[in-house]
Amino acid sequence: MQDREAQWASRWLWIVEQLDDLYGACRSQDPVAQPLARQVYAELLLLLSRGSAAPWSDLDSRITALEQPGLGSEAQAVRSRISLAWARILDRVNRRRDALAHLDSAIQLAEAAQEKKVALVAKMEKADLLRRCGSFAEAQELLSRVVKKARQWGMRREEADALNGLGNIFLEVGKPAEAEIRFQTALELAWLLDDPRLAGHLANNLGVSACIRGEVEEGYRLLNRALVSRDRVGDAKGYAETYHNLGMAARQMGRGAAASDYFRHAAINAALAQDGTTAANVDLGEAELYVDLGELELARFHAARARESYTGTGDLLGVAEAGRVLGTIALQEGDLETAKKSCDSSIRLFQEHGSPLGEAETTEITARIARARGDLGVARKTLMRAATLFGMVGNEKKARQLRNEAAALA
Repeated sequence: MQDREAQWASRWLWIVEQLDDLYGACRSQDPVAQPLARQVYAELLLLLSRGSAAPWSDLDSRITALEQPGLGSEAQAVRSRISLAWARILDRVNRRRDALAHLDSAIQLAEAAQEKKVALVAKMEKADLLRRCGSFAEAQELLSRVVKKARQWGMRREEADALNGLGNIFLEVGKPAEAEIRFQTALELAWLLDDPRLAGHLANNLGVSACIRGEVEEGYRLLNRALVSRDRVGDAKGYAETYHNLGMAARQMGRGAAASDYFRHAAINAALAQDGTTAANVDLGEAELYVDLGELELARFHAARARESYTGTGDLLGVAEAGRVLGTIALQEGDLETAKKSCDSSIRLFQEHGSPLGEAETTEITARIARARGDLGVARKTLMRAATLFGMVGNEKKARQLRNEAAALA
Protein backbone atom coordinates (compact mmCIF):
# COMPACT_ATOMS: atom_id res chain seq x y z
CA MET A 1 0.00 0.00 0.00
CA GLN A 2 2.77 2.42 0.92
CA ASP A 3 4.58 1.60 -2.34
CA ARG A 4 1.46 2.45 -4.34
CA GLU A 5 1.02 5.72 -2.46
CA ALA A 6 4.67 6.61 -3.05
CA GLN A 7 4.34 5.88 -6.77
CA TRP A 8 1.13 7.95 -6.95
CA ALA A 9 2.76 10.88 -5.16
CA SER A 10 5.83 10.73 -7.42
CA ARG A 11 3.64 10.77 -10.51
CA TRP A 12 1.65 13.79 -9.41
CA LEU A 13 4.72 15.68 -8.27
CA TRP A 14 6.11 15.20 -11.77
CA ILE A 15 2.85 16.53 -13.25
CA VAL A 16 2.93 19.55 -10.96
CA GLU A 17 6.52 20.23 -12.02
CA GLN A 18 5.46 20.15 -15.67
CA LEU A 19 2.68 22.68 -15.12
CA ASP A 20 4.84 24.77 -12.80
CA ASP A 21 7.44 25.10 -15.56
CA LEU A 22 4.66 25.83 -18.02
CA TYR A 23 3.17 28.55 -15.83
CA GLY A 24 6.57 30.18 -15.42
CA ALA A 25 7.17 30.08 -19.17
CA CYS A 26 3.93 31.78 -20.22
CA ARG A 27 3.37 33.93 -17.11
CA SER A 28 3.58 37.30 -18.83
CA GLN A 29 2.99 36.47 -22.47
CA ASP A 30 -0.65 35.50 -22.97
CA PRO A 31 -3.56 37.00 -21.02
CA VAL A 32 -5.76 33.97 -21.76
CA ALA A 33 -3.31 31.09 -21.49
CA GLN A 34 -1.56 32.36 -18.35
CA PRO A 35 -4.53 32.37 -15.95
CA LEU A 36 -5.81 29.04 -17.26
CA ALA A 37 -2.41 27.39 -16.87
CA ARG A 38 -2.21 28.84 -13.37
CA GLN A 39 -5.70 27.60 -12.52
CA VAL A 40 -4.97 24.04 -13.72
CA TYR A 41 -1.71 24.11 -11.76
CA ALA A 42 -3.54 25.17 -8.59
CA GLU A 43 -6.18 22.48 -9.04
CA LEU A 44 -3.56 19.78 -9.43
CA LEU A 45 -1.86 20.97 -6.25
CA LEU A 46 -5.21 20.75 -4.47
CA LEU A 47 -5.82 17.26 -5.82
CA LEU A 48 -2.37 16.22 -4.66
CA SER A 49 -3.04 17.48 -1.13
CA ARG A 50 -6.41 15.67 -1.01
CA GLY A 51 -5.10 12.45 -2.55
CA SER A 52 -7.96 12.22 -5.05
CA ALA A 53 -8.04 11.27 -8.70
CA ALA A 54 -7.72 13.95 -11.35
CA PRO A 55 -10.86 15.05 -13.28
CA TRP A 56 -9.09 14.45 -16.58
CA SER A 57 -12.02 15.30 -18.84
CA ASP A 58 -12.54 18.69 -17.19
CA LEU A 59 -8.86 19.63 -17.25
CA ASP A 60 -8.47 18.28 -20.78
CA SER A 61 -11.36 20.35 -22.10
CA ARG A 62 -9.78 23.54 -20.79
CA ILE A 63 -6.44 22.75 -22.40
CA THR A 64 -8.25 21.93 -25.65
CA ALA A 65 -9.95 25.33 -25.50
CA LEU A 66 -6.50 26.94 -25.59
CA GLU A 67 -5.64 25.18 -28.84
CA GLN A 68 -8.08 26.98 -31.09
CA PRO A 69 -6.60 28.51 -34.28
CA GLY A 70 -6.94 32.09 -35.43
CA LEU A 71 -4.80 33.65 -32.70
CA GLY A 72 -1.82 35.95 -32.99
CA SER A 73 1.60 34.38 -33.36
CA GLU A 74 2.64 35.17 -29.78
CA ALA A 75 -0.47 33.49 -28.35
CA GLN A 76 -0.02 30.51 -30.68
CA ALA A 77 3.60 30.11 -29.57
CA VAL A 78 2.65 30.04 -25.88
CA ARG A 79 -0.27 27.72 -26.46
CA SER A 80 1.86 25.32 -28.47
CA ARG A 81 3.98 24.88 -25.34
CA ILE A 82 0.86 24.32 -23.24
CA SER A 83 -0.31 21.61 -25.65
CA LEU A 84 3.13 19.96 -25.61
CA ALA A 85 3.31 19.95 -21.79
CA TRP A 86 -0.22 18.59 -21.50
CA ALA A 87 0.55 15.85 -24.04
CA ARG A 88 3.52 14.79 -21.92
CA ILE A 89 1.31 14.58 -18.86
CA LEU A 90 -1.30 12.49 -20.67
CA ASP A 91 1.42 10.17 -21.97
CA ARG A 92 2.78 9.82 -18.45
CA VAL A 93 -0.61 8.59 -17.17
CA ASN A 94 -1.04 6.25 -20.18
CA ARG A 95 -3.66 8.25 -22.10
CA ARG A 96 -1.77 7.84 -25.33
CA ARG A 97 -4.55 8.56 -27.80
CA ASP A 98 -5.31 11.88 -26.11
CA ALA A 99 -1.58 12.62 -25.94
CA LEU A 100 -1.29 12.16 -29.71
CA ALA A 101 -4.17 14.58 -30.29
CA HIS A 102 -2.52 17.29 -28.18
CA LEU A 103 0.83 16.71 -29.87
CA ASP A 104 -0.89 17.34 -33.20
CA SER A 105 -2.28 20.58 -31.78
CA ALA A 106 1.17 21.58 -30.51
CA ILE A 107 2.66 20.96 -33.97
CA GLN A 108 -0.06 22.96 -35.72
CA LEU A 109 0.21 25.92 -33.35
CA ALA A 110 4.02 25.94 -33.35
CA GLU A 111 4.20 25.86 -37.13
CA ALA A 112 1.68 28.67 -37.41
CA ALA A 113 3.78 30.73 -34.98
CA GLN A 114 7.03 29.71 -36.77
CA GLU A 115 8.29 28.18 -33.52
CA LYS A 116 10.68 25.79 -35.22
CA LYS A 117 12.15 24.13 -32.14
CA VAL A 118 8.78 23.45 -30.49
CA ALA A 119 7.41 22.05 -33.74
CA LEU A 120 10.36 19.68 -34.18
CA VAL A 121 10.31 18.57 -30.53
CA ALA A 122 6.57 17.87 -30.70
CA LYS A 123 7.06 15.85 -33.88
CA MET A 124 9.85 13.82 -32.28
CA GLU A 125 7.73 13.13 -29.20
CA LYS A 126 4.84 12.10 -31.43
CA ALA A 127 7.16 9.75 -33.34
CA ASP A 128 8.42 8.23 -30.08
CA LEU A 129 4.86 7.67 -28.91
CA LEU A 130 3.96 6.08 -32.25
CA ARG A 131 7.02 3.83 -31.96
CA ARG A 132 5.97 2.69 -28.50
CA CYS A 133 2.52 1.93 -29.91
CA GLY A 134 4.08 -0.21 -32.65
CA SER A 135 3.38 2.23 -35.54
CA PHE A 136 6.93 2.01 -36.84
CA ALA A 137 6.37 3.09 -40.45
CA GLU A 138 4.51 6.27 -39.49
CA ALA A 139 7.11 7.12 -36.83
CA GLN A 140 9.96 6.54 -39.29
CA GLU A 141 8.40 8.79 -41.92
CA LEU A 142 7.83 11.58 -39.39
CA LEU A 143 11.38 11.43 -38.03
CA SER A 144 12.88 11.40 -41.53
CA ARG A 145 11.10 14.70 -42.19
CA VAL A 146 12.38 16.10 -38.88
CA VAL A 147 15.97 15.19 -39.78
CA LYS A 148 15.60 16.93 -43.14
CA LYS A 149 14.16 20.10 -41.59
CA ALA A 150 16.68 20.20 -38.75
CA ARG A 151 19.55 19.99 -41.24
CA GLN A 152 17.97 22.67 -43.40
CA TRP A 153 17.65 24.99 -40.39
CA GLY A 154 21.07 24.15 -38.91
CA MET A 155 19.53 22.74 -35.71
CA ARG A 156 22.16 20.15 -34.80
CA ARG A 157 20.73 19.04 -31.47
CA GLU A 158 17.31 18.36 -32.95
CA GLU A 159 18.96 16.57 -35.88
CA ALA A 160 20.90 14.33 -33.46
CA ASP A 161 17.77 13.58 -31.42
CA ALA A 162 15.80 12.68 -34.54
CA LEU A 163 18.61 10.46 -35.85
CA ASN A 164 18.66 8.69 -32.49
CA GLY A 165 14.91 8.15 -32.76
CA LEU A 166 15.31 6.72 -36.26
CA GLY A 167 18.01 4.40 -34.99
CA ASN A 168 15.69 3.12 -32.27
CA ILE A 169 13.03 2.34 -34.87
CA PHE A 170 15.51 0.44 -37.04
CA LEU A 171 16.52 -1.58 -33.97
CA GLU A 172 12.88 -2.40 -33.24
CA VAL A 173 12.28 -3.66 -36.79
CA GLY A 174 15.45 -5.75 -36.80
CA LYS A 175 17.80 -3.61 -38.89
CA PRO A 176 20.81 -3.01 -36.61
CA ALA A 177 23.13 -1.99 -39.48
CA GLU A 178 20.74 0.81 -40.48
CA ALA A 179 20.34 1.76 -36.82
CA GLU A 180 24.08 2.05 -36.28
CA ILE A 181 24.51 4.44 -39.22
CA ARG A 182 22.03 6.82 -37.55
CA PHE A 183 23.47 6.34 -34.06
CA GLN A 184 27.04 6.99 -35.25
CA THR A 185 26.07 10.14 -37.14
CA ALA A 186 24.15 11.39 -34.11
CA LEU A 187 27.09 10.56 -31.83
CA GLU A 188 29.39 12.74 -33.94
CA LEU A 189 26.88 15.58 -33.55
CA ALA A 190 26.75 14.98 -29.79
CA TRP A 191 30.53 15.37 -29.64
CA LEU A 192 30.33 18.62 -31.62
CA LEU A 193 27.66 19.85 -29.21
CA ASP A 194 29.69 18.67 -26.18
CA ASP A 195 26.56 16.93 -24.89
CA PRO A 196 27.62 14.03 -22.62
CA ARG A 197 24.02 13.05 -21.87
CA LEU A 198 23.24 12.51 -25.55
CA ALA A 199 26.64 10.91 -26.18
CA GLY A 200 26.01 8.44 -23.38
CA HIS A 201 22.60 7.59 -24.76
CA LEU A 202 24.00 6.97 -28.24
CA ALA A 203 26.93 4.86 -26.99
CA ASN A 204 24.34 2.85 -25.05
CA ASN A 205 22.27 2.32 -28.20
CA LEU A 206 25.32 1.32 -30.24
CA GLY A 207 26.11 -1.25 -27.54
CA VAL A 208 22.58 -2.65 -27.68
CA SER A 209 22.79 -2.88 -31.47
CA ALA A 210 26.09 -4.78 -31.29
CA CYS A 211 24.53 -7.27 -28.87
CA ILE A 212 21.59 -7.78 -31.23
CA ARG A 213 24.08 -8.62 -34.00
CA GLY A 214 25.62 -11.22 -31.68
CA GLU A 215 28.78 -9.16 -31.05
CA VAL A 216 28.28 -9.19 -27.29
CA GLU A 217 31.88 -8.38 -26.30
CA GLU A 218 31.81 -5.31 -28.55
CA GLY A 219 28.43 -4.34 -27.12
CA TYR A 220 29.74 -4.74 -23.57
CA ARG A 221 32.68 -2.43 -24.38
CA LEU A 222 30.38 0.22 -25.86
CA LEU A 223 28.01 0.03 -22.90
CA ASN A 224 30.88 0.63 -20.50
CA ARG A 225 31.85 3.64 -22.60
CA ALA A 226 28.28 4.89 -22.19
CA LEU A 227 28.71 4.73 -18.41
CA VAL A 228 31.66 7.14 -18.64
CA SER A 229 29.40 9.70 -20.34
CA ARG A 230 26.64 9.05 -17.81
CA ASP A 231 29.15 9.82 -15.03
CA ARG A 232 29.64 13.34 -16.41
CA VAL A 233 25.97 14.24 -15.93
CA GLY A 234 24.77 11.92 -13.15
CA ASP A 235 21.79 10.84 -15.24
CA ALA A 236 19.72 8.35 -13.18
CA LYS A 237 17.50 7.35 -16.10
CA GLY A 238 20.56 6.90 -18.31
CA TYR A 239 22.31 4.85 -15.63
CA ALA A 240 19.22 2.63 -15.31
CA GLU A 241 19.09 1.93 -19.05
CA THR A 242 22.82 1.24 -19.40
CA TYR A 243 23.11 -0.90 -16.26
CA HIS A 244 20.14 -2.94 -17.51
CA ASN A 245 21.80 -3.45 -20.89
CA LEU A 246 25.10 -4.35 -19.22
CA GLY A 247 23.19 -6.94 -17.21
CA MET A 248 21.75 -8.42 -20.39
CA ALA A 249 25.19 -8.51 -22.03
CA ALA A 250 26.84 -10.05 -18.96
CA ARG A 251 24.16 -12.73 -18.87
CA GLN A 252 24.78 -13.56 -22.53
CA MET A 253 28.49 -13.92 -21.73
CA GLY A 254 27.74 -16.33 -18.89
CA ARG A 255 28.68 -13.87 -16.13
CA GLY A 256 25.68 -14.42 -13.87
CA ALA A 257 27.04 -12.71 -10.75
CA ALA A 258 28.00 -9.58 -12.72
CA ALA A 259 24.60 -9.57 -14.45
CA SER A 260 22.83 -9.70 -11.07
CA ASP A 261 24.91 -6.77 -9.83
CA TYR A 262 24.17 -4.72 -12.94
CA PHE A 263 20.44 -5.41 -12.63
CA ARG A 264 20.53 -4.29 -8.99
CA HIS A 265 22.13 -0.97 -9.98
CA ALA A 266 19.61 -0.61 -12.81
CA ALA A 267 16.65 -1.14 -10.47
CA ILE A 268 17.95 1.46 -7.99
CA ASN A 269 18.44 4.08 -10.69
CA ALA A 270 15.11 3.31 -12.37
CA ALA A 271 13.41 3.96 -9.02
CA LEU A 272 15.33 7.22 -8.59
CA ALA A 273 14.35 8.32 -12.09
CA GLN A 274 10.74 7.11 -11.67
CA ASP A 275 11.28 5.19 -14.91
CA GLY A 276 8.64 2.46 -15.00
CA THR A 277 9.60 1.20 -18.44
CA THR A 278 13.21 0.47 -17.51
CA ALA A 279 12.06 -1.00 -14.18
CA ALA A 280 9.91 -3.47 -16.12
CA ASN A 281 12.82 -4.24 -18.46
CA VAL A 282 15.00 -4.95 -15.43
CA ASP A 283 12.36 -7.30 -14.05
CA LEU A 284 12.36 -9.19 -17.34
CA GLY A 285 16.16 -9.36 -17.44
CA GLU A 286 16.21 -10.72 -13.89
CA ALA A 287 13.57 -13.27 -14.84
CA GLU A 288 15.78 -14.60 -17.64
CA LEU A 289 18.76 -14.74 -15.28
CA TYR A 290 16.71 -16.73 -12.75
CA VAL A 291 15.71 -19.13 -15.54
CA ASP A 292 19.43 -19.70 -16.21
CA LEU A 293 19.94 -20.41 -12.49
CA GLY A 294 16.97 -22.78 -12.32
CA GLU A 295 15.11 -20.51 -9.88
CA LEU A 296 11.82 -20.79 -11.74
CA GLU A 297 9.50 -19.37 -9.07
CA LEU A 298 11.59 -16.20 -8.83
CA ALA A 299 11.73 -16.07 -12.62
CA ARG A 300 7.94 -16.31 -12.83
CA PHE A 301 7.47 -13.58 -10.23
CA HIS A 302 9.68 -11.10 -12.11
CA ALA A 303 8.29 -11.97 -15.56
CA ALA A 304 4.69 -11.67 -14.37
CA ARG A 305 5.42 -8.32 -12.70
CA ALA A 306 7.03 -7.07 -15.92
CA ARG A 307 4.02 -8.22 -17.96
CA GLU A 308 1.66 -6.40 -15.58
CA SER A 309 3.68 -3.21 -15.97
CA TYR A 310 3.80 -3.48 -19.77
CA THR A 311 0.07 -4.16 -19.91
CA GLY A 312 -0.60 -1.10 -17.78
CA THR A 313 1.33 1.17 -20.13
CA GLY A 314 -0.01 -0.41 -23.33
CA ASP A 315 3.44 -1.66 -24.36
CA LEU A 316 2.39 -4.65 -26.46
CA LEU A 317 5.93 -5.55 -27.49
CA GLY A 318 6.85 -5.64 -23.80
CA VAL A 319 3.86 -7.90 -23.17
CA ALA A 320 5.13 -10.16 -25.96
CA GLU A 321 8.64 -10.27 -24.46
CA ALA A 322 7.22 -11.18 -21.06
CA GLY A 323 5.13 -13.91 -22.72
CA ARG A 324 8.29 -15.30 -24.32
CA VAL A 325 10.00 -15.55 -20.92
CA LEU A 326 6.92 -17.07 -19.29
CA GLY A 327 6.82 -19.60 -22.12
CA THR A 328 10.45 -20.47 -21.41
CA ILE A 329 9.63 -21.00 -17.73
CA ALA A 330 6.71 -23.30 -18.62
CA LEU A 331 8.99 -25.26 -20.94
CA GLN A 332 11.53 -25.72 -18.16
CA GLU A 333 8.76 -27.01 -15.90
CA GLY A 334 7.57 -29.47 -18.53
CA ASP A 335 4.23 -27.72 -19.08
CA LEU A 336 4.47 -27.85 -22.87
CA GLU A 337 0.89 -26.82 -23.57
CA THR A 338 1.18 -23.61 -21.54
CA ALA A 339 4.61 -22.93 -23.05
CA LYS A 340 3.30 -23.29 -26.60
CA LYS A 341 0.26 -21.13 -25.93
CA SER A 342 2.35 -18.36 -24.38
CA CYS A 343 4.91 -18.39 -27.20
CA ASP A 344 2.28 -18.48 -29.96
CA SER A 345 0.59 -15.43 -28.45
CA SER A 346 3.91 -13.58 -28.31
CA ILE A 347 4.79 -14.48 -31.90
CA ARG A 348 1.47 -13.05 -33.10
CA LEU A 349 2.19 -9.76 -31.31
CA PHE A 350 5.73 -9.61 -32.71
CA GLN A 351 4.43 -10.24 -36.22
CA GLU A 352 1.65 -7.67 -35.89
CA HIS A 353 4.12 -4.99 -34.80
CA GLY A 354 7.00 -5.92 -37.08
CA SER A 355 9.58 -7.10 -34.54
CA PRO A 356 11.65 -9.87 -36.18
CA LEU A 357 14.12 -10.09 -33.28
CA GLY A 358 11.41 -10.89 -30.75
CA GLU A 359 9.85 -13.30 -33.25
CA ALA A 360 13.22 -14.99 -33.79
CA GLU A 361 13.87 -15.52 -30.08
CA THR A 362 10.36 -16.83 -29.46
CA THR A 363 10.39 -19.07 -32.54
CA GLU A 364 13.54 -20.71 -31.22
CA ILE A 365 11.67 -21.55 -28.00
CA THR A 366 8.77 -23.08 -29.96
CA ALA A 367 11.35 -25.32 -31.68
CA ARG A 368 12.53 -26.45 -28.25
CA ILE A 369 8.92 -27.19 -27.31
CA ALA A 370 8.43 -29.29 -30.46
CA ARG A 371 11.60 -31.19 -29.71
CA ALA A 372 10.49 -31.85 -26.13
CA ARG A 373 7.28 -33.30 -27.56
CA GLY A 374 9.32 -35.60 -29.77
CA ASP A 375 8.12 -33.93 -32.99
CA LEU A 376 11.55 -33.67 -34.63
CA GLY A 377 10.21 -32.70 -38.05
CA VAL A 378 8.43 -29.66 -36.67
CA ALA A 379 11.42 -28.84 -34.49
CA ARG A 380 13.76 -28.91 -37.49
CA LYS A 381 11.45 -26.73 -39.61
CA THR A 382 10.97 -24.25 -36.74
CA LEU A 383 14.70 -24.01 -36.09
CA MET A 384 15.24 -23.12 -39.75
CA ARG A 385 12.56 -20.44 -39.48
CA ALA A 386 14.28 -19.01 -36.38
CA ALA A 387 17.64 -19.11 -38.20
CA THR A 388 16.16 -17.09 -41.08
CA LEU A 389 14.80 -14.49 -38.66
CA PHE A 390 18.11 -14.17 -36.81
CA GLY A 391 19.81 -13.70 -40.18
CA MET A 392 17.36 -10.90 -40.97
CA VAL A 393 18.43 -8.97 -37.86
CA GLY A 394 22.13 -9.40 -38.63
CA ASN A 395 22.97 -12.12 -36.09
CA GLU A 396 24.56 -14.58 -38.50
CA LYS A 397 26.43 -16.35 -35.70
CA LYS A 398 23.14 -17.37 -34.07
CA ALA A 399 21.59 -18.21 -37.43
CA ARG A 400 24.46 -20.55 -38.26
CA GLN A 401 24.17 -22.24 -34.85
CA LEU A 402 20.48 -22.94 -35.37
CA ARG A 403 20.97 -24.21 -38.93
CA ASN A 404 23.58 -26.66 -37.63
CA GLU A 405 21.20 -27.76 -34.89
CA ALA A 406 18.44 -28.30 -37.42
CA ALA A 407 20.75 -30.34 -39.63
CA ALA A 408 21.60 -32.59 -36.69
CA LEU A 409 17.90 -33.47 -36.37
CA ALA A 410 17.65 -34.65 -39.98
